[in-house]
Amino acid sequence: TPASPANQTTITILGTSEANASIGMYSGADCANTPFTVVIASSNGSFSASASAPTDGSHVFSARATDTASHVSTCSASITYIKESTAPQVASTSPTPNATNIPITSSVTATFNEALGGTPASSFSLTTGGNPVSGTATYDSTTKTITFVPTASLAYATTYTATISRSAIVDSAGNSLA
Repeated sequence: TPASPANQTTITILGTSEANASIGMYSGADCANTPFTVVIASSNGSFSASASAPTDGSHVFSARATDTASHVSTCSASITYIKESTAPQVASTSPTPNATNIPITSSVTATFNEALGGTPASSFSLTTGGNPVSGTATYDSTTKTITFVPTASLAYATTYTATISRSAIVDSAGNSLA
């Protein structure tokens, strides 16, 4: 735990083995070198070990058990944890900030640098003079774009403000909008 990808430097690896076995935890898929920690499985065989993922990217872990009679298991199947700490950012908008002569039937879009989690469309609002503009916002995970389509045509010669709630925008690792 946590689910991957995430932005945590310490993760917990859970597993099962023979009761009271010593479990060597390894960085890498092949149980090579010295284990970074050794834990003892409980009487029901469950164990928990902490592992470090200090940098962004993939971190692979594996385990090898030694039972109370000193029999050593083969190396376990590996698990991969992806640490990702890059905050999502707005890559582009349409119309662009301070644009003029925009067609009154225009939709408003915000495209992000990475896919978002949760319900990002709910974080988007369009206002004029502090009053909300009625419409529908949707999120397309393929294009990483929130699109707001006003219910009615926009007014001529009017300033509109598009707002995205920073706290509501997170990526799949839980990083908030930059």
